Amino acid sequence: MIGTVAIARDRANAAIKAYRTHADIDQLVGEAGPALVQPIKIGAYLLGGMDGEGFDWTDVPGIRAAIVNAGYDDLIDELHAILRELWDSQGAWDPSIATFEPLIDFAHEVFADGGLIFHTEDDGRCHIDVPFSSETMPNAFYH
Repeated sequence: MIGTVAIARDRANAAIKAYRTHADIDQLVGEAGPALVQPIKIGAYLLGGMDGEGFDWTDVPGIRAAIVNAGYDDLIDELHAILRELWDSQGAWDPSIATFEPLIDFAHEVFADGGLIFHTEDDGRCHIDVPFSSETMPNAFYH
C-alpha cells in the first residue's frame, strides 16, 4: 500500500501529460485508470482486513501516514464509510444495481480526483473531460 500510493498520482499525471500530445482517450483511460484505482483497490482490501481483525488506523500508523501524504486519506475514508454501510445493510439489499450506486458514484469521484471527469451527454454517450493543471501539462508547454 505504501509504495502504491506514493507513485500512483505521478503515474496518472504522466499518462495525462502523454495524452496532451497523443489525444487517444482509450490509451489515456488504459494508462491512467489503473494508476488511479490501484490505491483504492488495495485500500479496500486493507479496510476489510482491518475490520475483520478489529483494527483501526492506530494499528497501522505508517500506512495511514503514507495515505495522508499521498492525498488519498479523504477518498479512503469515504470508501470505508460506503463499504461499512453496505456491510451493515446487506440483509436489506435491493436486488438491483441501485444498491451499489454509492460505489459507482465513488468511482467517478476517484477518477475526477485524478483528473478524469466522466459524464454522460444528453444523447447518452459517455464523455471524459481532462482539465488542465500544472501537474498534467507537458513541460514543453512551460518553455
